Amino acid sequence: IRNGSAFSGTNIHDNVGGGILNRGTLTVSNCVITGNVALTTDWGTNLNPSVSLGFGAGIFSDTGSELMLVNSTISDNQATAAGGGVCTHYADLVVVTGCTLNGNTADLQGGGLNFQGLTGTFQNCTISGNATPPEGPGSAYLLITFPGERATLTLMACTIARNLGSTNGACALAMQGDFGCTNRLHSTLVADNDSPNFFLDGNPVLQSLGHNLDSDGTSGLVNGVNGDLVGKVASPIDAKLAPLHNNGGPTLTIALLPGSPALGAAACSDANGAPLPVDQRGFPRSQVTGCDIGAFENQEPTLICPASRTLYHGGPHDPVSTSLAA
Repeated sequence: IRNGSAFSGTNIHDNVGGGILNRGTLTVSNCVITGNVALTTDWGTNLNPSVSLGFGAGIFSDTGSELMLVNSTISDNQATAAGGGVCTHYADLVVVTGCTLNGNTADLQGGGLNFQGLTGTFQNCTISGNATPPEGPGSAYLLITFPGERATLTLMACTIARNLGSTNGACALAMQGDFGCTNRLHSTLVADNDSPNFFLDGNPVLQSLGHNLDSDGTSGLVNGVNGDLVGKVASPIDAKLAPLHNNGGPTLTIALLPGSPALGAAACSDANGAPLPVDQRGFPRSQVTGCDIGAFENQEPTLICPASRTLYHGGPHDPVSTSLAA
């Protein structure tokens, strides 16, 4: 789904959903949503200014909707307001599994994801290379609530890295009311972002479910507690990440390089304690040496040795045999 452009056709509504506008129950599986826009339309004059802003350039999921994304790529979409990749507006449920959000931009907030919904879950996902301007919160994702609202966003075994531009956090939580704004993290890696990893505005709850890596410590999590690996702004953890690449599977992922502290440091289960048998690519997660933090599970090398051979050396009258076995 590409080259779509959101257009409300009226100055009383914003331009929402460049690629997809969802107002029902939608499952997107094994798809690519790329190159869509949600731009600003200027309807007014100098005497009577009026504009429609752009939200959800890739996907906009509206009030009461349900959205499921599976093994799909949302990339290189552009919104002039919020949610370059995905934007939710009081959606009842959002479930994202095995997906990559990369290269999306928003001029206001939420470069990859702008989540103003009720309940959302991301599992085995990569959010990388998304962008907002320097003052725009949430280059990777923004979780936001307003007065009277509650929202819970859970990230399990995800990689959030190399998002660009925002001095207000790659992962931003903004609670504007007095109800609830909760972000739960489990076996999730946040590192190498062009900004602080986290920015908390108001009094949101950032809850560790264990085994996360926050390279610069801006999450407020405590190093060593619940298995979390937490660095400091002055001395961040080097997560040793490879570039976003085709490492097998349906979507691009970020591999862990040798020596990464994320290797073997995660739980092998999801946030509910159920087994988490595969990574984003569908490759098996190790159940012996410990699973890896993030969406990518390093695979132990497989050595295939040739069958044994017998070689002869020496002169023709004194042969000596040597057996070579694998």
